[in-house]
Amino acid sequence: MVLKAKELSTRTWDDFETLFAEGTGWGRCGCLFALHVRRPPSRRRTWAEQREASLGTMRGLVEQGRSQGILVYDHGTPVGWCQFVPKDELRLTDVAAAGAAWFVTCFVTDPRYRGHGVTGVALRAAVEAISRKGGGIVEGHATAIAPEPPPKPEQRGTHIQDDILFSGGKARFRYRVEVEGVGPVTAMYRSPRSMHGAPLGGTVDLYRREGFEALEVLPRPSRKFAEFMADRIVMRRSV
Repeated sequence: MVLKAKELSTRTWDDFETLFAEGTGWGRCGCLFALHVRRPPSRRRTWAEQREASLGTMRGLVEQGRSQGILVYDHGTPVGWCQFVPKDELRLTDVAAAGAAWFVTCFVTDPRYRGHGVTGVALRAAVEAISRKGGGIVEGHATAIAPEPPPKPEQRGTHIQDDILFSGGKARFRYRVEVEGVGPVTAMYRSPRSMHGAPLGGTVDLYRREGFEALEVLPRPSRKFAEFMADRIVMRRSV
């Protein structure tokens, strides 16, 4: 396996479209969620129609030079993605801590390549690209991963057992995992097979390997079932 990175551009657009294929679980989003742009409406659309609309919007941003990101390849096949956004293009400014100029918002990895360093290659290339574009403070919102293998539940149903939330017959979250710099957080158990078991914002360990430091835990959103979510941890470095 030889992993290489390229920036998203009109030259690499076809590879982005390939990675965001229908049926991947992330294919319909087009990585538009964090961008300050009018997103295509999702009501009364099939997933295929949503994907076509989202990719059409993203293609327009790429042609205008308003979309920034890194594609990771294995022997020419796109297997990973990392989006980084300048502050002026970020939609979710209310969740961003003050002072950062750039935000790493999302990672996508082909499930067959998880555990092979794809996100590390992507984040390193993103930091290098940000440096070439003027640099500044870079921020990402990461998830802590439970440090031990997931245990098996002793009973059925959704319940908490020894600081672990079980749901659907699996360990989902571990409460009070210590993260240096911020203290105890709620961490997640990651599944190698499920999109929802892969932290789209990256992990604390991923950012630390690239020189980021943990600063604080973001407030939980005020919506239903927010307590059944892993904490998001602000990671920062200057480039």
